Amino acid sequence: ISVCCFPEREMAQEEQPGAVPQLSRGEESLEEESLEEESSLLLEESSSGEESLWDEEEEELEEEDDLDDDDDDFEDARGGGGDDDDDDDDDDDDDDRDDFVDYGGRLWNFVTGLGSARAGSRNASLQEAFEPAPPPAPLEHEDLRAELLMRTASDAHARLATRCTTLPETPTKPPPAVSRKRSHPEPAVGAMLRARELGGSPFGANRNSKPAFTASQKTFLGGQRIPNSNPRVVDRFPSRGYCGRFSGDGNLYFAAFQERRIRVYDYRRNYKLTKDIQARNLQWTITDATSSPDSRFLVYTTIAPVAHLVRLEGGGVEGNDNGPVESIQNVTDLHETLEFGVQNNGRTVHHGGVWSIRYLHDGTQLVAGTSDGLAFYDIPSMKASQSVTGVHEDDVNAVAVDGGCGGSSQMIYSGSDDTLIKVWDHRILGGAPTSTSSVDPFGDGDGMRDEPPKSQCKAVGVLAGHTEGITHIDARGDGRYICSNSKDQTLRIWDLRMMYSSSDHRRREQEEERSIIRTRMNFDYRWMEYPMRGYDIRHPLDCSVKTFRGHSTLQTLIRAYFSPAQSTGHRYLYTGGYDGYVRIFDILSGQVVECLSYHNGLVRDVAWHPTDHVLNSLGWDGRVVTWEHNSDGDSCHQDSEEEEEEEEE
Repeated sequence: ISVCCFPEREMAQEEQPGAVPQLSRGEESLEEESLEEESSLLLEESSSGEESLWDEEEEELEEEDDLDDDDDDFEDARGGGGDDDDDDDDDDDDDDRDDFVDYGGRLWNFVTGLGSARAGSRNASLQEAFEPAPPPAPLEHEDLRAELLMRTASDAHARLATRCTTLPETPTKPPPAVSRKRSHPEPAVGAMLRARELGGSPFGANRNSKPAFTASQKTFLGGQRIPNSNPRVVDRFPSRGYCGRFSGDGNLYFAAFQERRIRVYDYRRNYKLTKDIQARNLQWTITDATSSPDSRFLVYTTIAPVAHLVRLEGGGVEGNDNGPVESIQNVTDLHETLEFGVQNNGRTVHHGGVWSIRYLHDGTQLVAGTSDGLAFYDIPSMKASQSVTGVHEDDVNAVAVDGGCGGSSQMIYSGSDDTLIKVWDHRILGGAPTSTSSVDPFGDGDGMRDEPPKSQCKAVGVLAGHTEGITHIDARGDGRYICSNSKDQTLRIWDLRMMYSSSDHRRREQEEERSIIRTRMNFDYRWMEYPMRGYDIRHPLDCSVKTFRGHSTLQTLIRAYFSPAQSTGHRYLYTGGYDGYVRIFDILSGQVVECLSYHNGLVRDVAWHPTDHVLNSLGWDGRVVTWEHNSDGDSCHQDSEEEEEEEEE
């Protein structure tokens, strides 16, 4: 067909065998159009030829069927059998169909092969000049027709290369991974150092300012240094550890154990033991301990309405090494007894134990959470100053004092086994009495208030959301946020701006009484597993802003805290657990960023140093373990030669 339609091209091809024709741009476009016309003519002729052949074959088959029917009728009329002849005729029909199919296939192969052979030599140079597309699979008749219709003139060279040549199939490769960059990448430490050395400005040089990091840069750098490596056992005591905290200035660390012992360590001297306090008249254990704001005194409590005040000065503390290390109650050292259960008129108010105690920020008063409510003690006068009872329906397990407003905040928080956290304003609790008498407003002869009036014993706010008792509360120190740990196996953050008023909470609680009752399991966490672990049980009046899960709070009042402001910007929450792990949560993501494992038992208390990247954990295995952040693996505390000699001796 090609020879008949385009004889001049075939003649030129024969005159210059093996030469590649050099075509101009206009000739290339004409060549492409001619090839398209040839392909369309070939497809139309092949399709029309197939249709005509199929029509002729169908007419012949119909005529043969009519003749066969006539023969069968004739044989039936004669009474003879024509089965053998019918079988022979069917076999002949099958052979004819096979011959026709073979003929059609040969015709199609001839047509396609002729076109590809014709254009193969002309497209050799085009394949070198243009990058070929991925080779397709061999195309059938209908696929080739669709391919020709979809191709456009803009990719004519690529179309010629792929249509007119047959290339072997290659396996397809997955697309390369797309690199996803952060829209707001975290600042690099090197860039921050360079900006500081150039003048202190994070955006460029500022010769007039002193080189220094900004507050946000300091927070970022501190937040990257989580104490997660180099665990080291500072001390091991054969008793359960219940409370371990750093002093306010971070120079001392004290650990309280169940067997009437409180051990004080000097952090600046590689945790050298400076005082070993032996307590007496304890009930079961030391429930809590706290140091004064000036780090001069320590107060510890037990399951009794009393507390004991001990001096931290002396006993080998740096600057005063003349005092005895061993401090035995009322034998080698004086332990002042602070009575919370007896008021000035001799009437007993608090009968149960003291579960939590904290200093107010001026260092002159103590607030304690007891089995009956809240109790206040005035240290200069050595008398119990106030008592707020009946404010919770169960034991007050935790109290916290807010350090906002530069340490002048008067906000106090209490958490109880009744699942509620209540907010108190100490200025209202200590306000002027309603009586007009200025000498003795209560008429008992001592001139002091035994209990504030009932109108002044109302909480300024209520935080609801936990479904089981509260084990610990910590204030962030900004007057807005607090965190709480609970027996419902959750750790929550609260915004004080979202709290209920006392009257509003009472009204809402009555409306949702049935729903609230359903959320309470009333399980005994001392020996039972939490029955709803794995379920998201929500309080109908929940006003918390974020909930953290993953730790376990069983058998004891496990504690949780905000990370320090100076070193981390309060970015993390950290807590112990019944399973022996120390978990550090990222407040922004809500995920566990570190899970520290070293203890052989329950971890009850953890303490993050206020300025350094050091975290101490205290567990029921009696171990005091310190964790440090050190990228090169070296210890943060290097012993001097004198201390090494002392240890060897």
